[in-house]
Amino acid sequence: MLKYIVYPGFVISDDGDRHYISASQLMDLYNVNPNECRVLIWRRGVANTRGRNKEDLKNLISPYPRRDGKYHNYNRKYP
Repeated sequence: MLKYIVYPGFVISDDGDRHYISASQLMDLYNVNPNECRVLIWRRGVANTRGRNKEDLKNLISPYPRRDGKYHNYNRKYP
């Protein structure tokens, strides 16, 4: 069952460095099951949600990269 829509992207650290946080890194940081995730990819200002209706996506939890590094642990146990 789809529960999360993951938004990979860049963050700028306190020292000014720019870091890319991938979808798989976000899934690890938030401790979510990859089988319950959909990755949102931005291309030319348009989101590719792979056939999902916007109404379907509005009720999903949305893990984003965080500049402060404080990632909420959703306590999802998966194999």
